[in-house]
Amino acid sequence: MRADKLTHSFQSALGEAQSLAVGKNNPAIEPVHVMKALLNEAEGTVSALLQALNIDLQKLQASLDQSIDQLAQIVGGSHDLQLSNDLIRLLNK
Repeated sequence: MRADKLTHSFQSALGEAQSLAVGKNNPAIEPVHVMKALLNEAEGTVSALLQALNIDLQKLQASLDQSIDQLAQIVGGSHDLQLSNDLIRLLNK
C-alpha cells in the first residue's frame, strides 16, 4: 500500500481509525475501525451514500461498535499498533 496514492480524506480516516484502535487497546487497525471512522466524518461521502441506499446508519454504527468491542485487546504496557492483515489485503485491492 502506498499512502501517497490515498486521498487526503481517506488518509484522515486511517488516522481516525488508528485513534479508535488505540482508544480501545486493540493491537491492530482493523477494517471495522476504518468503516467507523469513515461514517464519523462530518462531511464524508460514505454516510451520504449509505443513506441514499436506505442503510440504517444507527444500526450500522451499533454493529460496528459491537464488532470493535469484540476485538482482542492489549492490557497493560505499550504496544506497536499495526495494520491488520485483513486491512492490508483490502487496501491492496
